[in-house]
Amino acid sequence: EKGLNQGQKARHILVWNREKGLLEEEVIHPCINLGMRLLYQSAFGAMLRKTKKISQMIKDMSENQGKKYNDPQSAGHIQGFVNSFHINMEEAVLQVPEYQTFNHFFYRKLKPEARPIASPGDPKVVVQPADCRLMVFDTISDATKLWIKGKEFTVAAMLGSDEEAKRFMGGSISVHRLAPQDYHRFHLPVDAKIKSQTLVEGELWTVNPVAVNMVDVFTENKRTVCYLETEQYGTVAFIAVGAHMVGSMDFTLKTGDQGAKGDDFGYFFFGGSTVVCVWEKGSVKFDKDLIDRSLQSTETLVKMGGQLATG
Repeated sequence: EKGLNQGQKARHILVWNREKGLLEEEVIHPCINLGMRLLYQSAFGAMLRKTKKISQMIKDMSENQGKKYNDPQSAGHIQGFVNSFHINMEEAVLQVPEYQTFNHFFYRKLKPEARPIASPGDPKVVVQPADCRLMVFDTISDATKLWIKGKEFTVAAMLGSDEEAKRFMGGSISVHRLAPQDYHRFHLPVDAKIKSQTLVEGELWTVNPVAVNMVDVFTENKRTVCYLETEQYGTVAFIAVGAHMVGSMDFTLKTGDQGAKGDDFGYFFFGGSTVVCVWEKGSVKFDKDLIDRSLQSTETLVKMGGQLATG
């Protein structure tokens, strides 16, 4: 359980880079790390999280940061961010001087060839919806034993509907965590029609593994619950979860729209975020290497458009 243990006990999180075939460290700034440990892994932090003042303070911080990064002056921060995280701007449609604000850069579009879609003509191949650190589990039970350890987590609570949750009994789940340095647009994992999109207001706790293994972030955080209608996979629940410094998300496909796998679905504004997909029982078979890493509590670093599963 190297990935999970490092995520809990050190300022480094170990992730498996699928493309390179090696373990990499995701380094967290010491000050941020200390703050997360205090808020999410201590008795004092648990007490603080129950107060409305702390909750509102985090929401206010996120709102203020959002305003700051929508200001044209914020464009001056882009090059430093690119340098710090070694972002490959050759993949982007626009170059640094062309972005009007930091958020404009943050949800940048990439050239199509930068993220090829796996088996585009084969509906039986499911693709990664985002550049992310990925966990997949054949059952919700496995996910709650090994990764999503918040005390009150249930699919019904995450979806906000006991009735909708019934269709996913015995189903599978994939958790796609986006770090701030990632490409922050999300895409359809399968050919689908957008059945509905519902905003659920909530907290803005971090989605870092430090918190996911301690706090019910997927049921408490602000999120948009989408249902995708598909011919191959039944109904897929696609949940875009906001997080600390991410008070906003937007969708390029709306309810009633039809899209192909790999199509641009929406994007997050600045910060770290997560997409959670819930699949009907027996509808998908996740790639073995992804399952194996997840059972070791290690996230896999993947790129949008790569293969996630087969149907």
